[in-house]
Order: sequence, then C-alpha cells, then structure tokens
Amino acid sequence: VFRTSLPVCNNGVTSIAQYGETLFVAGGDGRIKAVRGQDTVWDVLAENVLESGVTALTPSSDGAEMVAGTRNGKLWRLLSSDLTATLQAATHTGEVTDVSFGASSDVMCTASDAGEVFLVDLSDYMPITTAQSKSPVRSAIITPSGEILAGYDDGFLRAWSSNKRGNSTMLWQVNAHRSGITSVRESPNFIVTGGNDCAVRFWHRQSRELLTQFANHRKPVADLVIDHALPNVVHSGSEDKLVVTYDVKQNKTLVQHLTQGSNITSLSQRKDRDQEVVSASLDGKLLFWDVDYPDPTGCIDSYQGQPVRLRCCEVSPNGRYIAAGTDDARMYIYDLVSCVCIQECEGHSSGVTQVRWSPDQKQIVSAGKDGCVIVWNFFEM
Repeated sequence: VFRTSLPVCNNGVTSIAQYGETLFVAGGDGRIKAVRGQDTVWDVLAENVLESGVTALTPSSDGAEMVAGTRNGKLWRLLSSDLTATLQAATHTGEVTDVSFGASSDVMCTASDAGEVFLVDLSDYMPITTAQSKSPVRSAIITPSGEILAGYDDGFLRAWSSNKRGNSTMLWQVNAHRSGITSVRESPNFIVTGGNDCAVRFWHRQSRELLTQFANHRKPVADLVIDHALPNVVHSGSEDKLVVTYDVKQNKTLVQHLTQGSNITSLSQRKDRDQEVVSASLDGKLLFWDVDYPDPTGCIDSYQGQPVRLRCCEVSPNGRYIAAGTDDARMYIYDLVSCVCIQECEGHSSGVTQVRWSPDQKQIVSAGKDGCVIVWNFFEM
C-alpha cells in the first residue's frame, strides 16, 4: 500500500545506499541527501550537490565515509555525517586515444574521444589541468615550452596552456585538415600533422603558417615520427601499407617503403642499428626499416606465433626494449637484442590504443578503448 513520497532530486534517483538507520539517496542532478525516518515521517540530515549526475554510491565498511561516482568520470569521498565531498580520482569518460610525455617523467598528457585532454600528475594520478572540447581528440603532445598540442576530429590543431590549474586556456588554433587530425608531432622548427584526408602537413612553429604538404598515402595517416638523428626528416605510416620518409628542408619524399601484408598502425624508431624505423601492423609483426634498403631489414613476429593485431608500439628510452599494444587488450614487451617477448601484460578489458615509456624508463603507460589509463612499473634486470 502506497504511504508517502519524498522529493529528493531532479533527473531521477540513480542510487540508494544504507548504513544503520540512515538512507543515502543520489540523483541525476548530482544531489545527494542523507535521510532518516520511517513510514510517512522522514527528516533530511545532510545534503550536498556534486558537479555532475551521480551514477554510483556506496558506504565504507565502518559507515564513516561514502564513495560517489559521477557522470563526468570523477570519484568523490563524502563524510557520512555532513556529506562534505573531496575529489579522490578523475578519469576519461570515453575511449583514451593518446598518451604522451614531455621532458619530465612526473607528468603525462592523456586524450580521449570525449574531447578531453588531461595533464596528469603521476605522483597522485590527478589531473593538473583539463582542456575540454566538443570534438574527439586523436593525438596530444606536451611541448618543451609547456604547451599542449592536440589534434581533433573537426580538423583543428589546438594549443592549450599547461601552467594553469583547473580548466586550461586555449592559446591558438589552426584548421589543419579537412577530415580530422590523426597524429601530431613537434620540433623546434615545425609542427607536423597527419590527417584522415591522407595528407602530411608541415607548419611553421611560431607563425603556424603551412610550409609544405605531402599526399603519398591512400588511407588516413596512422602515425608520425620525427627522426632522432635528422630533425628535418619525418616518417609516416598508414594502413595503406606504406612507410614514407620526408625531408622538409629539401621539400621532397626521400623513400617510400611498401609492405606486402602489413597494414601499418604505429611507428617508432630504434636508437641503435642505423636508427631504423619500427612499424607495428595488423598482422602482428614489428618490422624494421632502413632508408637505404627497400625491404624490411628485420622482423619480430607475434608472441608464440599467436595472430594478434598490433595497434601501437614505442621503443624504450635506452633503445633496448619495445612495448606494443594489441586489439586483444594485452601489452607485449620485447627485447630488441634477442628479439623475444620478455613480458605479456594484462590489465585492459578492451583493445590497447597507445603505449608510452616514461623518459626515465621506470614506467610504461598504456591507454585503452575501455577508457582506462594503466601505469606499469618497469624494472630492468
């Protein structure tokens, strides 16, 4: 038999939790109330409103605190007595598309297809600053000057400040590609972008004017690498099976490598053996390319011969190891001296989209389609 109703929030009641005689109710408008009573008489003991709608609410074992999850990807700790909230953790609300480090191993940049760019402090795993846009982000890097450069699906290259806590400020933007940007890299003299329009474009670092462009690829550019030894040389890879090398100073294409069965998804570069470019591909192979030879100079096949689809790879800072992420939610670490897999890492629940080494090589950060960013500790024996 219906007895009474108690209005507690707007946008629906999304979560109810109980500890002792107190009932905690949360709603889609971010409001949380602690109520106590029985039958038709209920008293509101405490109340608070969080930034976004609450999706989950649970009390601690002793009932002194509660944890609330909100739609904007944040976890809050609340005191049960007065519902005072403290931010505990924050994460992306969509697929994490890119991870990058600057010069420091203590700070990293992450981006997602929900339009979020986070500058994250690895000491407490909390965002230092956040840049939000309506368009999905596909690539983001930290420049030596402290800017965050991000490429978006709407074709714009945007620069954000990184020295402001809270919400970041957009410094400038350039309409770089017609169909969205897939990769962004930066050197002291130029910025290079790859896009869904299959073009690789070079921009002046200071004026942001278009310097030159190349259209060698027939499919969207998957990844870009600025050569370690020759800063005017850039390598690009695509699922059209091409690995192309450009010289921006001479304004020409130096070499174009064609693979027979490998759709290129990611590029990196060795620090030994003539600075060879490394490509990851959907057939599970890591191929090594030298500008002086048309065919691959080496190959690392899938771990234990298992057919995996590689999505990303990066050579370690000391050049000894390479980490690769796959569609089967695993990350593999290979020794480039013996060319064998030394570690298989499981943590994601969906495909790995990006892997990055910290500059001090003590950590590897992987990003996934599951919206997770996982930090792995790496110990060299």
